[in-house]
Amino acid sequence: DGDDAVAEVSLGPAFEGAPGQAHGGVVAAIFDDVMGYQLSILKVPAFTGRLSVTYRAPTPVGVPLRFRASVVERSERRLEMAATAETDDGAVFAEAAATFVIVPLERMLAATRAASS
Repeated sequence: DGDDAVAEVSLGPAFEGAPGQAHGGVVAAIFDDVMGYQLSILKVPAFTGRLSVTYRAPTPVGVPLRFRASVVERSERRLEMAATAETDDGAVFAEAAATFVIVPLERMLAATRAASS
């Protein structure tokens, strides 16, 4: 959506932490994934260096949810990102901030080759 990466999901009972509420780790993983998708948009190889999640309200299961991530700042070696998660009616239930460490493409490819050997 423009310069933002957006994920629309609906979590089922398998993702519950407390009854009717998603486990916080699942929410953090979705934030990491949607912010990581920004790397595809920007065509930049990078790794998550830091991820911080603030939970504003319980994350409901069984309803449509929207996670939106945007780049806040970019330098030679870092991408700073911010993201929000909201219900269909626009109520924000979580926010996240992350630092992604940019890796030279050659180094990323070498690590990929080494891992597959």
